[in-house]
Amino acid sequence: MEQLKIGILDDQEESRAHIRSLLVTYLGQNGLEAEIEEYGKADALLDSAYQSLDLLFLDVVLGEKNGMEVAARVRRDRPFLPLVIVSRYLNFAVDGYLVKATAYLLKRNLDRDFPSVMTHVMEQLHFSAAELTLHVKKSLIKLPAREILFVEGVGRKCVYHRESAEEKEIAVYQMIAEAERDLAPHAFLRIHKKYLINLMHCRRISGYEAALDNGAVLPCSRAYYGEILSDWIRWNGRNA
Repeated sequence: MEQLKIGILDDQEESRAHIRSLLVTYLGQNGLEAEIEEYGKADALLDSAYQSLDLLFLDVVLGEKNGMEVAARVRRDRPFLPLVIVSRYLNFAVDGYLVKATAYLLKRNLDRDFPSVMTHVMEQLHFSAAELTLHVKKSLIKLPAREILFVEGVGRKCVYHRESAEEKEIAVYQMIAEAERDLAPHAFLRIHKKYLINLMHCRRISGYEAALDNGAVLPCSRAYYGEILSDWIRWNGRNA
């Protein structure tokens, strides 16, 4: 993997230094390199080239600005950027969910939880970098796996439903079993004879349904629901 660019936004210098230290240790232990940028104020981040970041750690309480408002701005501009919320307070966790935070770290548990969160982030970065090559109208297109919300089998075609793209749907002559084979290594799960979902965009599986980031609710196979639920629970356990 190429050198990462990581940002830390926190108005407390001691907190920034703590996160930097943990990052340096984790990166060194895993043979990774990164350029780490620290920001003491929200405007310093928003005025910088944050579009180029690979990962952002962000405190909720920033003095003059609300950290969640900053997170919402970043998420709007960078829908797939791994965003780790760091806070002293557990009551902001729901807000983290609303801005699709990759993880929520309590400062009092930082030393304990940091390695597992970073492992999850690195896995997400791996998935984000994956691309799928599709044959569309006698042309080949590269489709980032991270953009795919779900795949729908319609007769002899597969319709790829996308997030944050002008062309929301791409139809390809392909059986859904082929799509399942190609996407299985990239955190996709077959939940129905017609549907294959991106687990990175799945918010819940319950009541024989899967709810996705964009509000879509898809049916799950009743015959294989136990297996689907087990795969979902295992995925969440790995990426908690």
